[in-house]
Formats: sequence, structure tokens, C-alpha cells
Amino acid sequence: MPLQLTHEQEDALREVSNIMVGHAATALARLSDTRIDISIPRIQLLDWREGMDIATEGSKLIAGVRTRMLGALSGDVYVTFPRDSALSLTDIVRGEPPGTTRYMSASAATTLVEIGNILAGSCLAAFYDLLDISLVHSVPEFVYDAPGVLLQTSHLEGRDGNVIVAQVTFEAPDINLAGHLILLFTMESLTSLLRTLESGQ
Repeated sequence: MPLQLTHEQEDALREVSNIMVGHAATALARLSDTRIDISIPRIQLLDWREGMDIATEGSKLIAGVRTRMLGALSGDVYVTFPRDSALSLTDIVRGEPPGTTRYMSASAATTLVEIGNILAGSCLAAFYDLLDISLVHSVPEFVYDAPGVLLQTSHLEGRDGNVIVAQVTFEAPDINLAGHLILLFTMESLTSLLRTLESGQ
């Protein structure tokens, strides 16, 4: 059974996501000539397998990035998209009509890594802004495989704990896309984070 968030913890995570959206939208605006609005309509604390099921949404192929979280907390950060959403998002960022890119080329993968790097960095910056938790992340690694393989790529030895899963929605002219941000902490780090969210300090 997953841990249950208290109202205070849920409110704090919601505020973290709001700050993250602000950071990410500003950074993407510098990367793209197209206005991309970002929102996080849903954020949950789930057990690892349920979280991955939700984040992969039954897709046969998942694209995104994985990076290590280092500092006051440790764990992995995943930014994932269904294949078609990933390709369309790279098109938008590069100023091309969505649907232009038909396969995961090296250029599309590089753009996706940039997007994932922005989202991961914005999330960790938001933890610092709100909770004064100092975090950095490693160089992002591109991931593109079946959802089941994604489960095996974590840097952490145990994968039976809980994850924070945030649905991330991107809106640009004439198109809406959704991906997921997944935070997988060591148990010690998750306990520390939940305690900090509870106290707000």
C-alpha cells in the first residue's frame, strides 16, 4: 500500500509544482519561439509499480530522460512521454509543425533531453525555493524503450517503495500534450521530504 499524503504535504507539493511550472515555462520560452503553457493538474504519491503504470498510460514506447538527484535528498528523476507526444513536443520546441518528425532521430532525442533537463532542473529548483532543500541533478540520460524496461533503469537498488508522480500538460497553439514527472527517492530521503513538507520548513 502506498503512503498517504496529509493535507499539509499535498498542499506543499502543489505549491512546489506551481513554482516548477513558472521556472520551466520561462526556460522553454528561451528555447522556443512558440509560447508553451505548462500545468500540473495532478500530483500523487503512489507505490512504484502503480506510479509507472499511470505514467506510461499503456503506451508501447516511452521517450524521455532519467537523471540522478543529488544533495540533501537522493533518488532518480524521470521525465517521460508517450512516443507520439514526445515527437510532437520536439517539433513545437524546434518551431516545426507537430507531426513533422516521424521517428526518434538523434536531433529529436537531443531536443527531448533539453526539455527533460529543463523540467528536472525546474523541479529541483522549486524544492529549494519553497523548502530550502538544496538539490542538483546529474547529466540527463535519454530513455526510449518499452514501459517495462523503464522499471529496470533506476539507479536505486530497491524499486518497491513510493514515487511522486506529477502529470505535466503542455499547451501550444492547436495542440495539447501530456507527459509525466516521476520522482523516485530512497526511503530515507522520502521520509525526510515528507517530514519537511509536513512542517513547511
